[in-house]
Amino acid sequence: MPVVKIHALPQRSHVDVPVVIATFSQRVAEVMGCPARQVWTIWVTVEPRHYAEGDVRCNEQPRSTHPPIIEIVAYPGRSPDVIRAAVETAAKTICEQLDLEPGNAFVTFTELTPGRMFTGGAIR
Repeated sequence: MPVVKIHALPQRSHVDVPVVIATFSQRVAEVMGCPARQVWTIWVTVEPRHYAEGDVRCNEQPRSTHPPIIEIVAYPGRSPDVIRAAVETAAKTICEQLDLEPGNAFVTFTELTPGRMFTGGAIR
């Protein structure tokens, strides 16, 4: 059950964020080998001018700078190849869906430590 947080500036008018989330979740699920309903994706819009690269701040998502920041958190046990595929798929999908320059994404993958999470009514 991966949990994904996407932090990005406000999107250009042609971007439909709910469609982006659905497409993103489906593609990540495919490479991680789980049903799409098990990928929990949260979109967080960063307020205009509250994300800087150096001293450059923007009102909306540029195509080639200020990459969306994507954090994937998941149960441990996936192979390095699956983790790499998930990170690459996340980056490629967000760039395609937001009409960004290829590679304009920042993605991290963190494996949870057993005994340090609560879900489904129990510590796992």
